[in-house]
Amino acid sequence: MCWGMIGYGWKGPFHVWNPETEKEKQETESEIIRINTEMEEEAEKANTIWKNSAELTELRLQELATAQLQRQAEKHVEKLKRSEHIRGVDAWRYVKHVAIPLMWSECHHQLQRNPDFVLMEDGASPHTANYTSREHEKQGVPKLDWVSNSPDFNPVEPIWTLLK
Repeated sequence: MCWGMIGYGWKGPFHVWNPETEKEKQETESEIIRINTEMEEEAEKANTIWKNSAELTELRLQELATAQLQRQAEKHVEKLKRSEHIRGVDAWRYVKHVAIPLMWSECHHQLQRNPDFVLMEDGASPHTANYTSREHEKQGVPKLDWVSNSPDFNPVEPIWTLLK
């Protein structure tokens, strides 16, 4: 499995995955437990702040219909989990081995060169997973939203024949 980054007039980093070892799988499980715990704590703090806010109190006092919608807007945690039968690259490996060490630094570099730079990824599950999206948001790199499963609108698809 490999990953690369290209753009008009430049070539970015390239990464080839080795099969994941048992030790890496165990380390990953420990790290996922730690991250899930942190996310739950962050959500609990955010929810506590919201529940004690003057805004919520005012909404309750005015008995506005929007109060119900605001309470539903509480932050919920979708825990990370890995399948026992991982084939190829999952979101965890994508973020750990490509996004953090290679892609996001290159994206920030490209943004300095061109403020209109936008990251475009295909619809592969590691690109669209909740964990990847959460980590992507932290980086603040603009990402192109586009129709899924639409090779006609995907400028990356024609390049595959050149790469093969």
